[in-house]
Amino acid sequence: MRSFERSFQIDVDRGDAALRAGRGTLNTKMGRLLIPLTRLHCQDGIAAHLAILLPRLCDRGWHLTMVAGKCDCPPPARPALEIIRGSCDRFEVDPRLDCRSPNRLATFWPCIKALREWTSQSNAQVIHIHGRALGPLTWIASPTVGRVYTRHSALRPGGREDLRPPRLPRFPRIWCDLAIGISLRTCRELHVVDRMPTQMVRYIPHGIDMSYFRPPSAEERRASRQRFGIEDDTFVCVQLGRVVAIKRPETLARACACLRNAGRKVVALYAGHCEPDAELALRQAIGGDSSGWLRLLGHQDAREVLWAADAKVLGSEREGFPQAIVEAMACGVVPLRTPTGGAEDQINHGVDGFIFAVADEVQLGAQLSALMDTPGLREEMQAAAADKAQQFSADRMVARTISVYAELSENAKPDPEILSREF
Repeated sequence: MRSFERSFQIDVDRGDAALRAGRGTLNTKMGRLLIPLTRLHCQDGIAAHLAILLPRLCDRGWHLTMVAGKCDCPPPARPALEIIRGSCDRFEVDPRLDCRSPNRLATFWPCIKALREWTSQSNAQVIHIHGRALGPLTWIASPTVGRVYTRHSALRPGGREDLRPPRLPRFPRIWCDLAIGISLRTCRELHVVDRMPTQMVRYIPHGIDMSYFRPPSAEERRASRQRFGIEDDTFVCVQLGRVVAIKRPETLARACACLRNAGRKVVALYAGHCEPDAELALRQAIGGDSSGWLRLLGHQDAREVLWAADAKVLGSEREGFPQAIVEAMACGVVPLRTPTGGAEDQINHGVDGFIFAVADEVQLGAQLSALMDTPGLREEMQAAAADKAQQFSADRMVARTISVYAELSENAKPDPEILSREF
């Protein structure tokens, strides 16, 4: 393991040790957190992350104030918004925080004033910034309050040689006290691109609810496949989440079309809202006639779809840390994804999943064929994926995040009721 990755593995080990010792949990009367956002889009990765993080912070006695400059919530995403709203003592939309308008300079002072007001009203000990837009303004508005910044970068494939400092420095080391990287590549980006010393960066991958996402029983799997009209001997590939062009849904369609032309029984399920341009790309990829093997299901319960699946495919051009991959692994589904952000954290290629090049349906088809031809390999990878997913539990993520908050809060004290908890 290289020294850079080793430093963050040490950080993870220390975080788990703090969990076992009960550190990193503030007294319920003292845990006050402000989460300001320029915009909350309830279908993106930040909203998915907050829907996991905030209710668990609330359960641990934190008092949460969240304010967004704008809130976009299409109907399928309303459950996530309700979870976020219900976890907060106060949830508000304040247009002054929407500083991404064309005339940004005109919005700076109203935004700083709003941030100062919300910090005062919430009596925040810690401000958790998601995204760079509000970082410098939060520093100007509330220089004495601890600030932690989570980088949710959607990264394209590439290695450390592709990381270059920007022409205009961002200087997050000035306006935040600590930064959280959701993947090792994000941590490298914070270190190389934003020039943050490693001691200011914490590696905390996103987590999922392990009590909900779990391998199905034989009866549950049978019922799920019956619901979607899938025969027992059919190999099922799924893509979860919004079907948009940047996720390259046509790669899976082309791979499945080739397999079917070779006489394989395989279907592709797309569970999520499908944008018109992505649907057009799918139809063009298969020549317009899927004969029922390519199905656009619309919004569905993720676990129900995964329980019917054999493989989870993600062909994105760029990603941050896709939680859908971990959800699939926790359900015992073999993940196949592109080498975008989070890939090296989630998948050990050939052991608990496969990694294929962007838009390479030939490579994807070969990997799917290997799973179909070798049941023993598929079973081994399913078990390895389910085991690997345990590293990304929501409780581990939340406890490590609270540990970061505790580093920034001068009044942090352990809560005796939570000291004995094992996560």
